Amino acid sequence: MGAGDGGAGGGGDTVAFPFPYQAYDIQTAFMRHLYACLRDGQVGIFESPTGTGKTQSLVNGALQWLRDHRAGTVNGRMLPAAAAPQVEAAAEAAAPPDARPGLPAWVVDAARKRARDDADAAEARGRKRRARADRRAHLAVGTADALLLEDPADGAGSGVPAAAAIAAALADGDTSSEDEEEEEEEAVAAPKILFASRTHTQLTQFVGEVKKTKFWGDPDLKIVQLSARQNLCLNPQVLASSNGCADKLNDLCAKLGGGTRASQCACGSADAVRKMRQRLRARPMDIEELKGECAAHRACPYFVTKQEVPGASVVALPYSALLSRAARAAYGLDDLDGHVVIVDEGHNVINAVNDAHSVGLTLASLTVTASAVGAYLAKYRNRLHVKNKVRLRQLLAVLNKLAAWLAAEGQGEGKGAA
Repeated sequence: MGAGDGGAGGGGDTVAFPFPYQAYDIQTAFMRHLYACLRDGQVGIFESPTGTGKTQSLVNGALQWLRDHRAGTVNGRMLPAAAAPQVEAAAEAAAPPDARPGLPAWVVDAARKRARDDADAAEARGRKRRARADRRAHLAVGTADALLLEDPADGAGSGVPAAAAIAAALADGDTSSEDEEEEEEEAVAAPKILFASRTHTQLTQFVGEVKKTKFWGDPDLKIVQLSARQNLCLNPQVLASSNGCADKLNDLCAKLGGGTRASQCACGSADAVRKMRQRLRARPMDIEELKGECAAHRACPYFVTKQEVPGASVVALPYSALLSRAARAAYGLDDLDGHVVIVDEGHNVINAVNDAHSVGLTLASLTVTASAVGAYLAKYRNRLHVKNKVRLRQLLAVLNKLAAWLAAEGQGEGKGAA
C-alpha cells in the first residue's frame, strides 16, 4: 500500500493522506479511523505499538481532516460552498439512524446537525472571502486609475498632483484593517486542533513531526507551540531575580508591563511583539527557532505565541494549560466547544489532573501561617468587622487542625509533609 493510499474500509477510505514516507498498513488504518472519528464528532481512544509512527500518523490524519473541514470537502472531494447544504440533506436522507447500527438516534441527529452547521459556516466564510477579494480587486483598479492622470498639455488636467491623487485613491479604497479584522474573526471561529502533551520536549517533537509534512508552511494552517513564561523569558535580569520561581517571574513581568505599549521590559514591547508576529506568519517556526528570532529582534516569545493563539489552526500546549480553565482563559481557549482536543499519552491525564488540583503543605509552613493569622487577629481584633473575625477564626482553626494532624502523621511515619 503506497503512501497517501487510503486503502479499503474505514471511515476515511477515499482520503489521500500526504504521508511523507511509504505508509505501513497500521499507519494507514490509524489515519483512516482518526479522520472518521473527527469527521463524525466522536470520542476516540487510539493505541499503537512503540515505533509504529504514531505521532506522524496522528499529524497527517488530524491535519488532513482540518484542511478538508475548512475547505468544505467530504472524504477528500471538494464541494462548492453553495452545494454543501444540499449534499448534507441528501446524505441525511440516504442514511437514516437505523442504517448505522450501534449508534443511538440522538448521536446520529447531533452529528447531522453539526455537519449542517459546519456547511453553513463554510458557505458564509466563502462569501466573506469572495467579498474581500472583490474589495481588494476594486482597490487595485482604483489605484491604477489614479496613476493614469490626464496630461496637463491636453488642457484637461485637474491640477491635482499625482501623489495626492494616488493617496486619495488609496484612502478611499483602503480596507486592509477591516479585512484583517474579518480574517481574525474567521480564524477565532474556525475549529482548532489542541494537541496536549506532558512535557515541553514532547511538544517540540510533535512540531518536529509536523515540519516533515507538506502541512508545514501552509498559510491556511498556522501552528503555535505554547510554553510557560519561565521557559520563554529572555530577560536575564528577570530570570535572575525570580530565582527559578514561576510565580515571582510572572509578578516581575507584570510589573514591567510585558507585552503592552507601556512595557519597560527590554524584550517585551508591543511593537516588537507585533513585528515578530508578522514574521512568524510569513515563515512558521518551532519554539527554539522562535526564541532565537525573538532574541535577535528583542521581542518576547511568550507574548508572541500567546497573541498568535486566536488565529492559530493548531495549538500545541502542555497538560497544565489544557486542564486548567484559568490557564485556557488566559490564552482565549476557555470555551472548547467546536474544537478538537488530542491528548498524547492519555494514561498520564489522571496524574496530571491530580497534580493540577493539589498542593504540597509542610508542617513548618502551616505553623508559620497559623502564627501569622493569630497575630493579625489579635492586633486588629477591635477594628475588624464581626464577619471578618469569624472567618479568620475559622481559618485559624483549620490551620491548627491540619498542623496537628500532620504532626501526628509525621511522628508515626517519620514525615513532615503531605
